[in-house]
Amino acid sequence: MTFGQTATLTIGIASDRPIQSVTSTIQQLGWSVSAVSIIEPVWGQSIPPNGCEYDSSMDMITVYHFRMRLDPSFVDGNGSVSVRIADLDGLTRTEKMDLAFEHAQTVIESISAKGGGCER
Repeated sequence: MTFGQTATLTIGIASDRPIQSVTSTIQQLGWSVSAVSIIEPVWGQSIPPNGCEYDSSMDMITVYHFRMRLDPSFVDGNGSVSVRIADLDGLTRTEKMDLAFEHAQTVIESISAKGGGCER
């Protein structure tokens, strides 16, 4: 994940049991921040990225979206995102995915120097 950019974590759940809650957290070095549940992914109604397409084989899957954005409490390095699913009886399942957190590279378009000193 890159600092300053917003991503969508999309979770598809197929369950025979009624789902009570689905929550997600971003974690690093013992620190965690809740990922906000959203109705629509960041790509909106436009064509989704590869791997995020919906097709008819997914009719029995309930899809959840979470907004993922690294805040200043995180640093460059390894981190993770966890998803916790609880059913109506309180039975839970947690899945974790490892991520790399990084700042975007600084890009310098062009620099020019004239003569031996500073131009004003």
